[in-house]
Amino acid sequence: MNDEGTEVRPSGEARFAVVGDEATPDGRSSADGSDVPSLSAAVDDAGALVDTPDADVVVAVGEAALSRVAPVTDAPILAVDVGGPHSVPRSVALDLVSALTPGEFSTTTQPLVTVECGAERTRALFDVTLVTADPARISEYSVHSGGEEVDRFRADGVVLATAMGSHGYAHAAGGPVLTADADSLVAVPIAPFAIGADHWVLPSTETTLRVEREDAPVDCFADTDRVGAVTPGEPVRVRPDGVVRFVRPEWR
Repeated sequence: MNDEGTEVRPSGEARFAVVGDEATPDGRSSADGSDVPSLSAAVDDAGALVDTPDADVVVAVGEAALSRVAPVTDAPILAVDVGGPHSVPRSVALDLVSALTPGEFSTTTQPLVTVECGAERTRALFDVTLVTADPARISEYSVHSGGEEVDRFRADGVVLATAMGSHGYAHAAGGPVLTADADSLVAVPIAPFAIGADHWVLPSTETTLRVEREDAPVDCFADTDRVGAVTPGEPVRVRPDGVVRFVRPEWR
């Protein structure tokens, strides 16, 4: 402590917040069924501090942890075992945590989006999805960009993904993978009724999704979190809303 009661850390000592790294009592990670050192243990072994408040770097392990922490932290994130751009495998992360020094690593950014569904409002990093609540039920959806209708179609649902999310659910549904620096969104029907249905790469401006018929109940999801039920005819608005910073390893 200094005279003002503020903690003074040794030069070069990093403070980490590790999220999503389930570990056994002996410090071994068992989240994926393998027996490897937990990242929290690796941080401790490197002589750094594992501490959530005021972290210099947030280490997010897995997509669920990254989705949870990205909208609420200003610290740069080291994404681990997420896939897609800016993620590193656990084996690489174990080495990186011992090499990261506050202020001495480069970062890159990815956009966040805000989704408004009825009275509910939240943020997403990967995608926004409208999908029928009951399996094997279809409804009619429309996609609007820049105030104009892009198209409408019958399907199980529709997913609108950022560049960060385009490698995931949207790609599995038949959409393209966007480059990490693409200032775009991709809209993809989920299990469309028509054969050879289109998908659309849209500018990263306000985009609106709508349910056009009362064929079946439809839910809205931001990443993997349910936002609420979608009222037919009511717009679900998605727009850019800030960025999240990612640690960029020097070998990238």
